[in-house]
Amino acid sequence: MKYLLTLQRDRLGTFVVAILITIVLGCLVYAENHSSNLDPIDDFKAGDRVDVSVTGLEGDRYYEPCVIMEVRANGYSVICGGREFFVQKAWARAPKAHQQPNRPAQNTETPKYEAPVKLQDNETIERLFKQYDGNESGWLSGRELQACRCIQFDKDGDNEVTKAEFIAGMGGKEKDNRREDGDDAVPETKDAKEPAADGECASNAPPINRSGTQKPSETLFKGLLFYNYNLTANGTGIAPLKVGVTFLTLQIVTSFTNTVTNVPYVGAVRKNDAAPVNATIYNIKSKHIVCEQYRDGVKRRQVEGNYACFKNRDGEWICGIDGFPKIVQLN
Repeated sequence: MKYLLTLQRDRLGTFVVAILITIVLGCLVYAENHSSNLDPIDDFKAGDRVDVSVTGLEGDRYYEPCVIMEVRANGYSVICGGREFFVQKAWARAPKAHQQPNRPAQNTETPKYEAPVKLQDNETIERLFKQYDGNESGWLSGRELQACRCIQFDKDGDNEVTKAEFIAGMGGKEKDNRREDGDDAVPETKDAKEPAADGECASNAPPINRSGTQKPSETLFKGLLFYNYNLTANGTGIAPLKVGVTFLTLQIVTSFTNTVTNVPYVGAVRKNDAAPVNATIYNIKSKHIVCEQYRDGVKRRQVEGNYACFKNRDGEWICGIDGFPKIVQLN
């Protein structure tokens, strides 16, 4: 009898071990099959053409053709249709045939903020302006406007508050609107008219060399913006056949060095995350007409925005959008 009980216990133990082994093997097989069904995150390099979901939504209808401008540790800086975005690596994939991207509607209503207390002393107002102007661009936009709660000082409706507008809005005396940036500032140029409504897309952007040997100039920055718009102009998918850019005005507003500040509880923070440390960044203000030629017609829009131009880690000149541009569709 004792022998039979021992035999039954041995058989029961063997049976339990067999069940546990079966469960473990089943989990391993499931994990392998499940991981194989996930789309791998491809490692792309600067200049690669990719499809990107700039909204971070899944589904082919949300992807559009883009070009990678810069590879960062946590994602890519890309140009899509002449506009710059930063996306995580998971939202970039090899190009596929796709349709017009379906981007969720964005709330364009300007938030209302309580106005700051007005001052009379210009010197105090200017110090306050410098505190809000974190990137030293010479104007306040985006989060800077939210911080200062001074959107009502924007007189021309471009969603930016210049130093002069800030001083006037805070109750200071009017000052000369000329920038105090020495050789970095140049007058606006008005050397073009809006292109004709019919015909192919015109352009007054000069050909440029993006190599680091080129000196910063109005001509260089016009060429860089034109280069951005033409990165995806190859006629595939929803991309245009050709893009023309006619500059109405372009101004080099100021420049600064991309220094690093050690922020408590945060660590090292650069003034501009996209630019290398100690790079000279040029703030550009441009108003231009973008003309996109498709097989079935031409589309034009007027773009007025701010740009940050600098040499990237490869020593090449690039320009990226700084803030939100003001866009008016012309047809």
